Amino acid sequence: MRTAAGLTTSTRFSVAEPSELEPHGFVAADGSSLILLSGSRQAYLFAFTGCQVVVTHNAEGEQYRFDNGFAWSGTGVGCLRGGDGLTLVGLRAERTTDGNRYQIRRTVIEPVQLGRSARNGPTSVGDTGLTREAAFDRVRTGYPC
Repeated sequence: MRTAAGLTTSTRFSVAEPSELEPHGFVAADGSSLILLSGSRQAYLFAFTGCQVVVTHNAEGEQYRFDNGFAWSGTGVGCLRGGDGLTLVGLRAERTTDGNRYQIRRTVIEPVQLGRSARNGPTSVGDTGLTREAAFDRVRTGYPC
């Protein structure tokens, strides 16, 4: 990563991804500078703080990551745009109670300590009444960071 002042910094990590990771950098609503490295299986959260790239940890002390449908615990990650800026959300396309349609469950991810850690915040359901294909397409493309 190169800062506006010309400083270059990097970090090393190892993942079992069959594809290259795609970086997405953004400033969250709380002012945290976050980096999301997205692969075909998972997305990994980092922060840029103190002129360093640091791993963002979850409540269990592990790297905060998002399932992209590979392990069936989620179906993606994205951002919601609001008056305060971007809010990072974990996404899950799930069947509605009638079993015929799909909806998108969004869990707000709350950065702590300028992104050094993060915790799950409130959840909400939106984009209801979708077909399975439309729900998974919305998760993949409808919440860009």
